[in-house]
Amino acid sequence: MRKMNNHTLSFKDYFQRQMQIPNFNQDKLRLNILISGLGGTGTHIALACVRLGVKTIKIIDNDIIEPSNLNRQVLYKKHQVGKRKSQIAEKQLEDFNLTSNIESYDFDIFRNWQSFLEQLKNSDFIFCCLDLPIIKRLAVASACLFFKKPMIYAGIDVVNANSGMILYQAPEGNPCYECMELCLTQLNPKFLSLFQPNYIIKQDEIKIDEIQEIPNFFSSSNYYIASIISNLAVNLMIQNIQSWIKPPNRIIFDAYNWELSKFFLNRNKYCKIC
Repeated sequence: MRKMNNHTLSFKDYFQRQMQIPNFNQDKLRLNILISGLGGTGTHIALACVRLGVKTIKIIDNDIIEPSNLNRQVLYKKHQVGKRKSQIAEKQLEDFNLTSNIESYDFDIFRNWQSFLEQLKNSDFIFCCLDLPIIKRLAVASACLFFKKPMIYAGIDVVNANSGMILYQAPEGNPCYECMELCLTQLNPKFLSLFQPNYIIKQDEIKIDEIQEIPNFFSSSNYYIASIISNLAVNLMIQNIQSWIKPPNRIIFDAYNWELSKFFLNRNKYCKIC
């Protein structure tokens, strides 16, 4: 192994092994990535983007670090319990940073919806790592459709925690997040119009608790599924931007049965969003 002076290291020194991958174009990672939610999947995805050399990584969360986060949320430590997730995540990512610009934001995206949209429309790729209720993800997905931004949702099964799902929404939808998840069937009809792309971007605030009940239980989760699902989501982004193959829009990993399933879903012709 060669000894190097850190002050003389170049971009190529950091990413040489990555750039040797057949058909891997490092320049295509000169992206502005937005990660909403810094939990089990969001922290892993942020760390992966730093290691890959993504140009700009924007992270948003409004929570504090809790003891129950530490079994899977890779950027936090015991002595940081009670501190702001976004601030600590930014500091930890800087410790691993090779060439990326890292920006952190600490606000509730639904109470400060226009501030969030400002970040979203100036991003190239969106990772939605939000928890329940499901309409949080639908709101973000609808805004992504309006601004024609690709979005990946990555999440863990809240009951058994040994499986997870990844959904990819292309800039034009077809299918969109609603086509794949049928969120609107769970809502009072009076809220249906709110989630139309051309309407949701006009809101100053999305009152989540008035639209759908917020679960009052702790979801099941563990480190290895959070890691696997997150890295599969990052791989989906890489395949998309490198244009290697047509990416699936739904991936399910089941650790119980050692199964990885991919789906190429079509648009729901009755979809009220896309």
